[in-house]
Amino acid sequence: MEQREIDRRLAYRELFNSDVGEKIIGDMSERFYAGKTTWSENPLEMAYCEGQRSVILWLHHMCSEKWENLN
Repeated sequence: MEQREIDRRLAYRELFNSDVGEKIIGDMSERFYAGKTTWSENPLEMAYCEGQRSVILWLHHMCSEKWENLN
């Protein structure tokens, strides 16, 4: 992995693993369906909600990736 990518991932982790960052990602997780399904009979609404959810899941992934994966 390139150093630029490692630095980017470490920056995400530093930001969201701080006290304020944990509050923000917790709030975003509740608002944007991180722990629930996004079912809607309206396919456009469901796609919109899934887009929000995918961003939160990606942030969780970036913050929880194992250190050995950053080599």
